[in-house]
Amino acid sequence: MMGSMLDRPAQWISKEIFPALALSSPFLRKLLFWMIAAATITVGALAVQLTIVARPFIGGLDFYYYIVTARDLAQGAPDVSPLRYFYFPGVYSFWKAVFSVSDGSLASLQWAYVAVLWANAVLVGVILATLTRLWQAGALAASVYLFEASRIEGFAGCTEPIATLPFLMGLWLWIVMGRAGQLRAGLMALASGFGLALYVKQHGGLLALGAIGLLAALKGNDPHRRYKVSDFLILPIGAAGVFLLAVMLEGGGMAVVRMGLLAAHEYQPHGSWLEHVDRVYGVTRPVADLFFAGCAVWAVMLIARERVPAVSDAVMLTLGLTIFSALGGLLQFSKRSYLHYTMLLLPSAIIAAGLAIYLVSE
Repeated sequence: MMGSMLDRPAQWISKEIFPALALSSPFLRKLLFWMIAAATITVGALAVQLTIVARPFIGGLDFYYYIVTARDLAQGAPDVSPLRYFYFPGVYSFWKAVFSVSDGSLASLQWAYVAVLWANAVLVGVILATLTRLWQAGALAASVYLFEASRIEGFAGCTEPIATLPFLMGLWLWIVMGRAGQLRAGLMALASGFGLALYVKQHGGLLALGAIGLLAALKGNDPHRRYKVSDFLILPIGAAGVFLLAVMLEGGGMAVVRMGLLAAHEYQPHGSWLEHVDRVYGVTRPVADLFFAGCAVWAVMLIARERVPAVSDAVMLTLGLTIFSALGGLLQFSKRSYLHYTMLLLPSAIIAAGLAIYLVSE
């Protein structure tokens, strides 16, 4: 079984990168296969070790504000300031849940945040491996997520990884349900992910712009994955419904929505959007380069769709969805250049880059 799992990437490497190996003995090819597997596992182990070493240093001003507020809410303190709703309440709901299942120590809270990073990495890897059927691609993508997080304030205890968790879960369920022919159920799962991402953070709603990438499904090659125009109404209606339901269950009501949106609108800008994006681009290379290459691949594939019908609709739609989700995430840099904002679009950018590499190699 392991041999078959290693076969496709190793064949591509042996034929495209090392042509001589394609004609060599089976022993050399099998040795190359196992070297790829060993390198992939080693990189993954190093990425996990990085998060373990960084765990005691997780923290920051925002992180301590979230956990102190969540602690007071969990203990039923009567004087918790309503100004907490400058941030949407999903972040407090998450940390309240952590307090309810832990001893509330700083170490346990830091481990909870590490678990969030691991969960994001796993979902990124599972999504990519599901679409490419290459476990190595998934493992490398998961490792890249953790390494990249260390470069963009991902270990500061920020909100973005909490917001991307429901988005990634919804994306994965959409892929799985689409394969089973449950298109509307898959769209509702994706809509729920959009809604919960918004519930955690105002900027999380920008991920919903990924729906633009699904418009190609109106003329897909696979009739089982072809949507009607009416199907797309599931996304905004479902996302809004899930978001409002979560807000009502939290107890703040519509005042939460008004205060949160007002706070985001009145946030004072520093610098220009182009300056901020340029800074992020410089820090996140080469992932950023691969992502923009993925945008070009998607555009070419979309134009030449009838000439390359062998490309899976699931791959093309996911590529488009993640591209527009990541591009939507760039809009949050219109006011500030905080690097941790990049954590919101990082999963989508890595998935898009990985799928682009897969399509080109095919």
